[in-house]
Amino acid sequence: QVVKTHRLGPWAGTARRAPRRRTGPCHRERRGKRGAVLTAMPSVAGVATAVPSTLGGTRTLLLLSCALAGVFTHILWTNGSRGPSCNPAGSRWNMFAEVWHKQITAIALPADAGDEDVQEETAGGSSNSAVALSGPLARVYVVNVATAQNRWEFMEASLGHFFNGRVQGLPRWQRFDAATPRHDGCDLPYSLSDCCTMSHMNVLLNFSRDTAVRDDQWVIVLEDDVALHPSVPPHRLGDIITAALRQAGHMRSPFMYLGLCSPRCSGPEVLLNSAHGASMSFRAQCGGLCTHAYAVQKFLAPRIPEYLKSMLGKQKTIDQGLFRISDALNMSLLGSQLRSHDVRSSGSVHSGIFYMKAFGDSLTVGDWELKSKVDTAGCPATAFWRGFRLQRFSRDVSDVIQMRPRCALTFEEPGSNVYPYEAVLKLFTDIRAAEEGRILDPGGKRCKMIDVTVSGYLQSFRYFEGVEETVRTAFAPPKVSKTKADAWLNKFRKKLADKDASAKWFLVGVQVRRGDKVHHKGFSSIYAPVEWDFYRAGMKLVADKLADRAGNAKVAFVITAGGSMGSNAQDIKETRAELEGDDAGDQVRGFAEGLDAYTDYALLAAMDAVVISASSFGWWAAYVSAAGAAEGLVVAPRDIYRPSNELAKGFKAEDYYPPQWTILANTGKL
Repeated sequence: QVVKTHRLGPWAGTARRAPRRRTGPCHRERRGKRGAVLTAMPSVAGVATAVPSTLGGTRTLLLLSCALAGVFTHILWTNGSRGPSCNPAGSRWNMFAEVWHKQITAIALPADAGDEDVQEETAGGSSNSAVALSGPLARVYVVNVATAQNRWEFMEASLGHFFNGRVQGLPRWQRFDAATPRHDGCDLPYSLSDCCTMSHMNVLLNFSRDTAVRDDQWVIVLEDDVALHPSVPPHRLGDIITAALRQAGHMRSPFMYLGLCSPRCSGPEVLLNSAHGASMSFRAQCGGLCTHAYAVQKFLAPRIPEYLKSMLGKQKTIDQGLFRISDALNMSLLGSQLRSHDVRSSGSVHSGIFYMKAFGDSLTVGDWELKSKVDTAGCPATAFWRGFRLQRFSRDVSDVIQMRPRCALTFEEPGSNVYPYEAVLKLFTDIRAAEEGRILDPGGKRCKMIDVTVSGYLQSFRYFEGVEETVRTAFAPPKVSKTKADAWLNKFRKKLADKDASAKWFLVGVQVRRGDKVHHKGFSSIYAPVEWDFYRAGMKLVADKLADRAGNAKVAFVITAGGSMGSNAQDIKETRAELEGDDAGDQVRGFAEGLDAYTDYALLAAMDAVVISASSFGWWAAYVSAAGAAEGLVVAPRDIYRPSNELAKGFKAEDYYPPQWTILANTGKL
């Protein structure tokens, strides 16, 4: 069964915040005021290769989070900029808390709620048309991206037989379409305007409009990446949930977590006994930092979206927003004594009867394309860092429970754009040694937590080996920039068709870096100049290669120029004077003028071949393009720094550039 969201549009007319990435559909990851922690991945090697670098060469400090053999490994990530404010919401928050407290205390719950026999729910149709159970639990929804069929199949295979309408106390569950950027205009995780938040709001609003459900009945909301804790007796799951919902109702706790990261509870712990003898720990007055499994009473369901909408710009995430009201709602936790074995929660304490599973398709599942976000004011490197929202790899430092004994390891690149193989190998050797107890904390005790501080540019293709497609997806052009680039290319292709409609036109991007590296004395003394002959040689090289691909092949060059702060008009003028040509024969040249840096990036990423300058902007544009993975379709200059400069020490073009790229001398010679 699939419940359509019908685009409820709770964010209509409101400002959207920047996107962040997550999996399935709401992978937990956040950014703190000063830093973040990378999402835990199945192996340390997997994390190391997934660390992206800044686009503008800005120095960056990273903290990665890895889990090996149950030891907590964290790598902190900061980039010098302050994140969004986390100040309390003030008087408006107090108003919501007071109103909700009155709502909770005003409703008298029947003492015998949930004592009736279970009625099997009608199959098919949405929750608004299905027959509600007479017990406390009326609905169960699984929030799932429509194209993520593997997630739904996993849920059906692992838990579907419990929620098939035949288990005492558990109604048949229903699949609920998660919101996506393409269909609903929401942001990628993680912010209060993201698709995760919208999905939860939609499911709660849908439940609140269900006329077959009483105000005191409950809905369970599950994300599509949860599993039942192994200590929970499966055949007693219905009894346990029914007993817990009754307990929560009697304790005036209309919101009950079934799984919670970094739980912070102040209420007494209770051991619940079900009608058939199963027992489970339960605790009230709990808050925490994840929303992958929870239950809500109907009377409260419509008020949560209202509250979350009011918190836009005041809280960073749905988890933090709900944490702010955990005391006012007397939120509770079922399975408070349970600890999960999930690799993704290894960086923090996780409790509850459901825990999160780890999936490897974090950036590629479904249609989770990047949300439009363009802000090129100020330093281009900073703008690109913020625009691409690399925080979607991350988890908030404050979300990690600090544990002792603690070991601290460090990794620092010995030079700019240098890949130190021996240092990387030593880092992972030391991590393994700390895990196995061969490296101890300063007090001589075995480590329970390992902090790894990483600093450097981290711009080498070798860091990304094995996860190239994930990194390429992460750095794909923002949607709005791609739209602008496509519009420009459509006009350009029309020009080509008018010139020769029968030809097979191949597009070659040429990225020219001018600006401060050429005209600023300080920078020009550091960076090696790239001669105009280099661009001409590179253009001829790839044009000849593409010409062999079809009998009627012709080549058109799309030339971008930049590097100056503010306007790139001077860069374009200088480039035109050298590379304009006469559009004779089988070649046409078009100059991308009046476009922002993001659109230039999207243009270059769409090319069949790319000629780049000594530029991290060009490096990334070529890397994410289809040409970047092909043999000989990217041409780059050998030298980044002047040989006399200190930064040139240790730099190796063979470590910096992927092996399939063609490297020419900066003068244009092989």
